[in-house]
Amino acid sequence: MIKEGKIYSFTNGTIKLANKKWTTIPNDHCITFNENSCIIEQDDDGKICEGHKYNFRTLEDISETKGEFISDVIGVVIEANDPVQFVVRNSGEIRDRRNVVIADTTGKSIGLTIWGD
Repeated sequence: MIKEGKIYSFTNGTIKLANKKWTTIPNDHCITFNENSCIIEQDDDGKICEGHKYNFRTLEDISETKGEFISDVIGVVIEANDPVQFVVRNSGEIRDRRNVVIADTTGKSIGLTIWGD
């Protein structure tokens, strides 16, 4: 479960323009995670980024980008909503979804959706 103030690594998320029909967040972009995504809580040993190759961008940079793209971001979870269940229209399968908002040092925030576990 994602908790405020903790550190997580997120992989295989997609950044895209937010569909204002399905979100209440005031951001132009959103990060979507699915069953291929991996979210792992990390210890804050000050060495999280050593040995990894990242393409970090600020949330401010992302807000000025058009279209879909892949990027790495560093942010703090400022809001984590409780998971909700929904029924997938095409399959009738029951899935979990959780909305989270992160912010970075530019003062910008972005909403992201985590699908499934």
